[in-house]
Amino acid sequence: MKKYIQTALLCIILPVFVHGQNYIWPTNSSRYLSATFGEYRQGHFHSGIDIKTNYSVGYPVYAVADGYVSRLRTSPFGYGKAVYLQLNDGNTAVYGHLERFSDKMLPILRNEQKKLGRYSVDLSLQANDLPVSQGEIIAYTGDTGTLHPHLHFEIRDRQGKPFNPLLANLRIHDNTVPTIQRVALVPIGLKSRIEGLPVTGIFAASNIGPGRYVVEDTIRIQGPVGVEIQTYDTVKGLSNKYGLYRIRLAVDGLDTFLVQYDEFDFAQTALIDIEKDFQLMTEGAGRFERLWKQDAPQPVPFFRSGGSGVLKFNEGVHRVEIQAEDVNGNLSSLTFHLSAVVFAGGRARMAAQNDTALWVEIPRTESEEFSTFRFSWVDSFATVIRQAITQKIVQTKDSYRIQIAPSIESKAILKIVAGSPSRGVWCSPVFISPHKIPETVKPDVQVRFRHFPNTFLGEIKCATAPSGMIGFYIQKNDHLQPVKLIACSDRHWVTEPLPLSEWERVLVYEIRMGENATIIERESVDFHRLVPARSDGYFSDDSVLSASFGPEALYDTLLVWSKASRATPVKYPPVLSPVYSLNPQTQPLFRGAEIRFAFADSNRDIRKIGIYSPGREQYHFVGNLYVDSLRAFVARVKNLGDFCLVEDTEPPRITGTFPRNGGRYSAAKADHLRAGIEDTLSGIADDSAIQVTLDGETVIAEYHGVKDYIRYEIPGPLAPGRHSYSISVRDNAGNTTTTSHTFTIIE
Repeated sequence: MKKYIQTALLCIILPVFVHGQNYIWPTNSSRYLSATFGEYRQGHFHSGIDIKTNYSVGYPVYAVADGYVSRLRTSPFGYGKAVYLQLNDGNTAVYGHLERFSDKMLPILRNEQKKLGRYSVDLSLQANDLPVSQGEIIAYTGDTGTLHPHLHFEIRDRQGKPFNPLLANLRIHDNTVPTIQRVALVPIGLKSRIEGLPVTGIFAASNIGPGRYVVEDTIRIQGPVGVEIQTYDTVKGLSNKYGLYRIRLAVDGLDTFLVQYDEFDFAQTALIDIEKDFQLMTEGAGRFERLWKQDAPQPVPFFRSGGSGVLKFNEGVHRVEIQAEDVNGNLSSLTFHLSAVVFAGGRARMAAQNDTALWVEIPRTESEEFSTFRFSWVDSFATVIRQAITQKIVQTKDSYRIQIAPSIESKAILKIVAGSPSRGVWCSPVFISPHKIPETVKPDVQVRFRHFPNTFLGEIKCATAPSGMIGFYIQKNDHLQPVKLIACSDRHWVTEPLPLSEWERVLVYEIRMGENATIIERESVDFHRLVPARSDGYFSDDSVLSASFGPEALYDTLLVWSKASRATPVKYPPVLSPVYSLNPQTQPLFRGAEIRFAFADSNRDIRKIGIYSPGREQYHFVGNLYVDSLRAFVARVKNLGDFCLVEDTEPPRITGTFPRNGGRYSAAKADHLRAGIEDTLSGIADDSAIQVTLDGETVIAEYHGVKDYIRYEIPGPLAPGRHSYSISVRDNAGNTTTTSHTFTIIE
């Protein structure tokens, strides 16, 4: 009988949502979507659907039901121009990225903008101010606040919670099943292993028929693991990839976990970072949907299961099925098998080789009695090239001597896995290169540290395979302690996981090579353990950088550390500090942290200096608040990263102005002002940093912050003759640019 333990009793909740059923489609641009409800956006859930507008603007937008305009917003970012309709059924419809509002809204909006003296407004209205009827044109589709034209549409319930509009009577035609790409297994504890390794394992899904996927090989695991899936939906004839509506996990026929994208509260939107696998995403592996949950300050809104979803087996082989379903009921399933085993350390050596064969020797002891051997030729990333051909196995009292046909690939590496399936025992993989490796005095080594649930480990990668055995050591006080390494390839290892409390006391790590244990790298570290629900702080070794974490900063216990390095010149500016890598950057924070940079150079203009995060091609502005009492720059950050101080003395640029200076136009042609607004470093905060005048009078121009331009629609034809306008722009560092032009209206 198979034994299967879940970490909590399962209780899957299937909510039934009954929302308005008499809505009309909100635009005539199309009935196709570019995004669905609940999809990933950086730092938040997508709260509606995005309707395609054929790469154009200006399609009419309709009131989906009777009600009134309860709110009008204009902003350079976010929703851009937006209308909120309070519907008679109690729900609220939201329309975003609009090009313009209906004529009856414009006087109210312009009066508010004139009153505030700026483009951005957020105006609340009463029921009798702007009533609307179902089907009435309330606006026109656009691209304000975004890069590409589309209509963002959402429906919120009486409590202001957005729910999936496709759960109302707003439906789309779709009979295409979702695509399943890969499955990931995440180690949850110190003893957890996936195919012998204490790191997340990712396995490709093979399509065996319409909507049917499998992982071909049984996956061996030890200890508790979490299951994740990489999947997306499509619609025939469109290139877009959409999020799913429902994902189910079942083990041995028992429903185990359910994710369902129906509604959420805006207070929960930051939980997107633990609803998806933030670590895999930031490490470049792609977006994986978690089918397990960890402790969190708030429940993840789309997780509909009472249990944690974490799988823990005592023994045996178990059938796992994942069903991925879109809102139209199109369904795909992925099936794979997990075998619960015990992993032992792997040992093997190359005994001899010639042109026709090589001999591998595996020790044989009472605890290392193997009946199954798997040999494959892999590349330097441990990707299988092909299976190795075993010619002969000779068993002696002390060893297994195996003869293997040589690889036809010039640089292939032999991967060896030995096991005893009847006892449920397998060794961790061993890698042997049959090629002579040049003696290396000091191989090029890269070290990084990685968090996993409840564990922490070091990872070592060499650019080329080292000529001797690699060892990893940690120093606590005066004691140097070896840490077992587990091979991922012939040039890639991870340490055996240790509790976070053990790493916190580490002062130095060393990497050694060869029989003489030659030190090839020695670095000091400053790990500091942070615990949820407790305020804490962190200081870099030189005390220049510090970080403050409030009681709601964390999802889980973290080790925090930093490393300072010289700034790599990107494109521009004077960098006034080292670049501090504040880690871990692959683990999300819940409420973020406050970082501080100590700075007391009286010879520089404090107003021009700020905290930046260096990117590949430019520095990204974080903040420039200077607190005199702290003698430091202070900024809030959502997650940890690389930070430094940069001085910005370069003013913004005003480009592509229209009408051009000295130009002559008809009144019909010169019906608007337009200019590009660019800034290299600190950027433009919002429309309050932009001033425009026409013929000496201040006018309110629209600022399109995402596309970096301003536009002002001249309300009536200009009189013939000479006219002038000016544009003044200020960046976040206080640098200002002003340009003035004259032009002539001809009769």
